Amino acid sequence: MKQNPISSSELKDSLLADGASIVGIANIENLDTSFEFDESEFKKYTRAISIGFRLSDSIIDDIVDGPTPEYAQLYSEANKEFDRLAQFGILNSE
Repeated sequence: MKQNPISSSELKDSLLADGASIVGIANIENLDTSFEFDESEFKKYTRAISIGFRLSDSIIDDIVDGPTPEYAQLYSEANKEFDRLAQFGILNSE
């Protein structure tokens, strides 16, 4: 069941409070549709949400020739967190 939509500002504040490091919300109603999206799919959306996390400097610094096991674990955990927060955003966006 969909909850009452919240404002962009409330959504951003909630995502930041729930663990995101940075959040951006953009109006995409007038965005150039030359991107490789199906136009009928693209027109369903009026906003885009970008969520970012700061990753561990020490794990990133240890990457030399390719991903390390520690990075692989961090990547997996970060993607689970992205999924969780994205679901929150989908359920609460206008």
